[in-house]
Amino acid sequence: MQYFQIMSEINVNITITDVLAVWGAFVASMVLIWDIIKWKKSGPQVSFEVQANSIMVNVLGVDSDRNVTSFRVFNKGDRAITISNIGFIYYENYFQMLFRKPSKTCVFNPLVISGTIPYFLEIGKCWDGCLY
Repeated sequence: MQYFQIMSEINVNITITDVLAVWGAFVASMVLIWDIIKWKKSGPQVSFEVQANSIMVNVLGVDSDRNVTSFRVFNKGDRAITISNIGFIYYENYFQMLFRKPSKTCVFNPLVISGTIPYFLEIGKCWDGCLY
């Protein structure tokens, strides 16, 4: 009962300075959140396409005894990158991927990849390569 008597006696005077201070704190917090988002999204952002078990076709016809795996790497970020090697990581289930515990990993020798490696991939460009 005493709490309600104390609360009824408190006078709250909100001035324009108080409103502007709350507004400034809100805007500063939003700017901080936006800067964190920009920082997380900055840098090179690489996406890729892989197509396996393709048949190599040359100018004279189909070279049917050789299957290839083709790669296309895109740089969608705001900085250039260097492609230094090609590799794969295989996860048997979602939990292995979640905890980053692959079942198999491999890195390919640059001699079996068509396309120059290392390759300097600029902003907005793509790199194509094949694995024989």
